[in-house]
Amino acid sequence: MLLLFLLLLLFFLSGLVFFCCPGGWDFILSALLLSFFDWISLLFLPDDELTCPFEPDFASSDVFEGSFTLMLLPEISWP
Repeated sequence: MLLLFLLLLLFFLSGLVFFCCPGGWDFILSALLLSFFDWISLLFLPDDELTCPFEPDFASSDVFEGSFTLMLLPEISWP
């Protein structure tokens, strides 16, 4: 319920900023508001939702065998 209230407040404030500020300031101020509400929403998330599920496991041995590095680097063939 609190998250819904914050989202509604975000839409209201971003619309107010868009209506009141001339020129390019509306984009800058609305981006600042979005980042502020992102930061506020992080305060209400549980700790287990803050970790990335796609984080590589550096303790496993297959990462250090070179498969991870070969996947990131393209193969270069010389003529």
